[in-house]
Amino acid sequence: MMQQTETRAQVVAEAFLPGATVTFHQDGTATWTEAYTLECSRCGALHDLEGERVAFTPDLAWHLLQAVRQSLSPEAYREAAQAIAQAIEG
Repeated sequence: MMQQTETRAQVVAEAFLPGATVTFHQDGTATWTEAYTLECSRCGALHDLEGERVAFTPDLAWHLLQAVRQSLSPEAYREAAQAIAQAIEG
């Protein structure tokens, strides 16, 4: 079920942070990944590329989750919040 939450969080993050995705993981961490599209100067083809990745510890993932809370379904929020809370509590 967490896989569904991760997918949903990525969709939300694209709307919340254009050009980036945020993934909440079962271990209570989160990853922010910069993404962008480049056009080939020779052929004009578009290439989707990933840029910098930033990992968030559970305590920082909690704050990130709160920032996107309104965009998540209640179920997706609960699952991510539970994983983060369990990681923080140890």
